[in-house]
Amino acid sequence: MGGQDKTNSSFIGPIIGYQFLPRNDVRYTLSAGIGSVEYKNFFHDQIAKDTGSTIWLSPEIDYHFSKHFGLYFSPIFQKDFLGIEAPQEIQDFFNSANYLKLQLGIRVVI
Repeated sequence: MGGQDKTNSSFIGPIIGYQFLPRNDVRYTLSAGIGSVEYKNFFHDQIAKDTGSTIWLSPEIDYHFSKHFGLYFSPIFQKDFLGIEAPQEIQDFFNSANYLKLQLGIRVVI
């Protein structure tokens, strides 16, 4: 298919990670997870769903300029394995999806 109006994706699963604290104002975190993923594709008045499994890895660096506030940057590497039926010639294109997500934000520590 093609030409969808919008697509929503969601995933759920456990995450495991480890945090390094080399200084009071810097934190490094490495986390990884595995879980289930669902895509909802909206076509005018129809909804198509695709489901599968996902794995991801996320290194993160935080810089805290005060006790309660900081900045963070985190690239997330994600691979989704989907069970979409398609002709053999294009099966590789539909069976998996690879993502690189970049996050930058403000961290509030309570």
